[in-house]
Amino acid sequence: MKPSQRRRFRTMVASAAMVCAAATPDATPRAAEYTVVSVAVTGDAAPDSLGGRLLLAVEAPCITETGDIFFISHLLGAPSREGIFRASGSEIQPVLLSTTESFRDLTCSAAGGIAVDAGDTLLKVIDGQVSVIVSNGDPVPGTETEFLRPALPAINNAGDVAFISSVLSTPPGRGGLFLDSNGKKSIVGLRGDPVPDREGEIFEAISGPPRINHAGNVTFGALISDSVNPIEGIFLRSPNGTRAVVLSTDTIPGTTKSYGSFGILGTFGGAPVNNLDHVAFAGENLASDPITRGIFVDVVGSVRIVARNVDETPEEAEAAFAAFGAPLINDADEVAFPALIQGGSGVPVALYVQSDGNLVRIHQPDLAEFEQALPGFRTYSMNNAGDIAFISTIHGGEVDPNTCRRATRCGLFLALRHAELEIDIRPGSTRNVIQTSSRGVVPVAILGSEEFDVRKVDVTTLAFGPGKASPIHQAGGHIQDVNGDGLPDLVSHYRTQKIGIAPEYTEACVSGETDEAWRRPFEACDAVDVLAPHGGAQ
Repeated sequence: MKPSQRRRFRTMVASAAMVCAAATPDATPRAAEYTVVSVAVTGDAAPDSLGGRLLLAVEAPCITETGDIFFISHLLGAPSREGIFRASGSEIQPVLLSTTESFRDLTCSAAGGIAVDAGDTLLKVIDGQVSVIVSNGDPVPGTETEFLRPALPAINNAGDVAFISSVLSTPPGRGGLFLDSNGKKSIVGLRGDPVPDREGEIFEAISGPPRINHAGNVTFGALISDSVNPIEGIFLRSPNGTRAVVLSTDTIPGTTKSYGSFGILGTFGGAPVNNLDHVAFAGENLASDPITRGIFVDVVGSVRIVARNVDETPEEAEAAFAAFGAPLINDADEVAFPALIQGGSGVPVALYVQSDGNLVRIHQPDLAEFEQALPGFRTYSMNNAGDIAFISTIHGGEVDPNTCRRATRCGLFLALRHAELEIDIRPGSTRNVIQTSSRGVVPVAILGSEEFDVRKVDVTTLAFGPGKASPIHQAGGHIQDVNGDGLPDLVSHYRTQKIGIAPEYTEACVSGETDEAWRRPFEACDAVDVLAPHGGAQ
């Protein structure tokens, strides 16, 4: 296998193997790469502080900006029967334990605050402090009624929490979407309210889960009706009011077909909104011929298509998307989504990420236990680094779309995004000559950036060229600003005879890992001019 072919294969399947290769002239730009690691699996031992009990199930993962993963797990043995845990690298610690209530619908903010449904009460935990958001029977602001079965909380960095709740009303069934901000509750929208900018129409139903960004802007699903033709819609509530992001009757860009349905009364998994107010959503038109399904992003009134069921998957021309689960979006406008796959030789269900126009499947074909990513909603979470925490069955099993409770065995996994960075071979030189017969050394600088701090590199993992040469100095390298941008760079030296490079190579690459809790892999390459032993480039 040529070096460039090996690298493209690793990109396509996001293989865990960190093989440092050098590219031949047919190399192409690489899409985002991932390594999948196990976080917690059914049957694992709970933290030592809980007396050696076992995790019976894991569910509702939520990942923060720093990569901490919160999740719910049932426990084997008294007194606590269920807990919320935080995983940071190899360490798993309890956050909140319960002897009576069952936790569900866990969400977290980028900063690490969490909100959870604890039965008749919604709780939030910020910096270790537990507080009640709302309980059954609390008064609804501005009314003479009470909250009934509050659920589906969503929390942002400010600690604001959006949630869905029914209310005690006459006639029964009235409810809607609410916002708690510093303990003060407000109504976002109620069933029966008039729909903004649509005369004579009302909210027939309001659906969650809601999503909330740092500014406190909230998205939700709704069924609207003029008593004749029910229409589904996704709405955004901001300080400027409530607006329709998209309606089921709107036309899909570039087609004559409408979105059809967002699953408002059934499978709606939310319409996540990032801090740019861009909204991701899934649509399905069962009335069209052929049936139309897709993942879309609204960019403040302009909709772009991420994937449709008429599209081939990026890894196999014989395989095509068949259906989609609820998407996620981060502040880099990267979109993750689960999809059912029709045809091809791979797994029938997988998680995908679209980044910079490239679709990448999160998959490890050499990990025998890994079977599938669930298509149901609320089973995965993505942060702004592009890392994805998700639930998967192991060795099959019947699985509830929202939990692992009926699986024969299931687990929580992390798709860890590889760091993206640049290197400079022979800093200051315009021609990166490597003489294969030389007994000298080759300096290589890993360039720091606003996104990547070179001081996080674990220098013991550095490997240069096909020969995986290690740095010659015990310290692994030194910090220096080699390009004058005011940011620290990491300079290491490698013995030419250990690099293992051949004259046909036009690039050489450095691989390694960071020393963070989750050891983030990276690989970066730079052009080289390799000279044969007698001095001539070949």
